[in-house]
Amino acid sequence: MVSEVGMKAKVKTLIMVGAVGAILLLSYEVFYWWTHVYESDVRVQTDFTDISSRVNGKIAEIYVKEGDRVAKGTILLTLEHQSIKLNIESLRTDLDLERGNRESLVTERDAFKEELASKLATQREKITAFKVELKSAGDRLKIAEKDLKRVRVLVSKRLKPESALNSEEDKALVLEGRLASLRSQIKVARRELEQLKSTEREVDIINN
Repeated sequence: MVSEVGMKAKVKTLIMVGAVGAILLLSYEVFYWWTHVYESDVRVQTDFTDISSRVNGKIAEIYVKEGDRVAKGTILLTLEHQSIKLNIESLRTDLDLERGNRESLVTERDAFKEELASKLATQREKITAFKVELKSAGDRLKIAEKDLKRVRVLVSKRLKPESALNSEEDKALVLEGRLASLRSQIKVARRELEQLKSTEREVDIINN
């Protein structure tokens, strides 16, 4: 009697184990069928989009989970206000510094342009003065050459001493030297003026 009861218990146990195994196997098959594609030429296309914030900061709260469908304009997360505020203050400070640098550069540029204009005016005046002196020296040289001819005639007639002739020759030589020097100075001054004009054009190009 006892052995018969034990046998029935074993049979029930085997039946239960078999039923549980069958249920598990069926569940696995259903899951596998549901999650797998059996088509021979199937193509799966994924679409990933990287998103980022224009402002750096720490995330305060996330409103969606990975895999959620979202529409355009949906709020995905919020940043900590304190972090954003600090970033804004930092940007404002940088902006103020840039404005200060710009104002300083503008001041330096205006001062440079004013100094350049002054140099141009001075250089033009210098050239004008050299030209006036050159004309004056040329006129004096003409007079000196006439005097030299006159004295040379007088010396040849023994109406004047040799020293007078030497004196007139020295005057003419000095004036000739002065004329050569003035011509050279005018040439240099004109070259310097052209350099200043070139600098002025470069400044105008930068300003425009």
